[in-house]
Amino acid sequence: MYPSHPKLTIIIAAVFALGIILSITLVLTLPKSEQPVITPLSKQRAQNQSPQTSPIAQNPSYYINTAQQFLVHAEERSQNQNQNETNKKEILVLVQSALDTINNGISIYPRDDRLFAQRAKIYQGIISFSPKAIEAAISDLEQARQLSPQNPVYPKTQSQLFAQKGDFQSAAYYTRIVYEIEPTNLENLANLGKIQVKAGQINNALQSYQKLLSLLPQENPQYQPLQEEIKALKTLLAKADTETNSTLQIVNENPPEIKEPSSIELLPQEQASLSQNLIIAAPKEENSQSQNSQIDLNAVAGEATLPANKEEIKIINNNIDNQKQIYIAPKGDIQNRILYVKTKNAESEEKYFVVALNKPFNQDIQFTWWIIR
Repeated sequence: MYPSHPKLTIIIAAVFALGIILSITLVLTLPKSEQPVITPLSKQRAQNQSPQTSPIAQNPSYYINTAQQFLVHAEERSQNQNQNETNKKEILVLVQSALDTINNGISIYPRDDRLFAQRAKIYQGIISFSPKAIEAAISDLEQARQLSPQNPVYPKTQSQLFAQKGDFQSAAYYTRIVYEIEPTNLENLANLGKIQVKAGQINNALQSYQKLLSLLPQENPQYQPLQEEIKALKTLLAKADTETNSTLQIVNENPPEIKEPSSIELLPQEQASLSQNLIIAAPKEENSQSQNSQIDLNAVAGEATLPANKEEIKIINNNIDNQKQIYIAPKGDIQNRILYVKTKNAESEEKYFVVALNKPFNQDIQFTWWIIR
């Protein structure tokens, strides 16, 4: 045992107490942090456990209905005949909102045909001011058709869009698909014959019309006009065989090549500055017609009507040139009158031909025309 030294003990205790006082003073004088102390790992875990800010996936109908509501509002606002730049921007924002909504739905449900069909509907509505939209609509409808091949609405709409473009060969291809899906619907067979005529597929049109005639009862009001149509087509074929001394080229109904269009940019600033109004509307299914002229710009064959007591009618068509001949065949009895091609204009920017009657007739005269080389 070492002897005790009271002075030494007092000194050690004093030093120890001084150390404690200095430590407390140092802690009290340190600056306080404004944020709670949390390690990086704890912070990351807390963030991972917090509610997510990304939107919750809805069912497909939600995206379809919401996108349709945006489109309806855009269509309503486009009815304004005095649109200013602000109005146009509002319309474009609504259309873009419709596209964004349906695109979100497609990203979540890429196998739902209805979503692609809805986006095609939006594209159809903006064709008037967004030229690429018609190709995008056709592409989306093709995707919908592949996902739901037994739905006749998709190829029917594709056929209408191709006809709107003037591509009657592709229109005939999809019209045949519609008929194959619904072979008992005779309207589909009639539509097939009509579009085949416009495509210049006269032999195919004859087959479609003859099959339709065999299925119609004789008392049907369309029976006799159909007989006259068949007779007119046979007359066209006979004329072509006799006057050209060559066999007719048979046009095959090959599937059209559908390219994936580039993304559609609505360009709100640029589009809103356009002078014309922005119109949101469904595309026309057929070319416009008037009593004195009929516009069928890209068809190689078609039907027309010379109104009663009129002596001529002009038909505008881009396929006319100096090397091609035009054949016409009236339907029904025109009582010894002569229907003929009076004029053919292939030189000016607007190409057309004029069909005339040698003397007026007090009834409408329906006839078929065909342009061949």
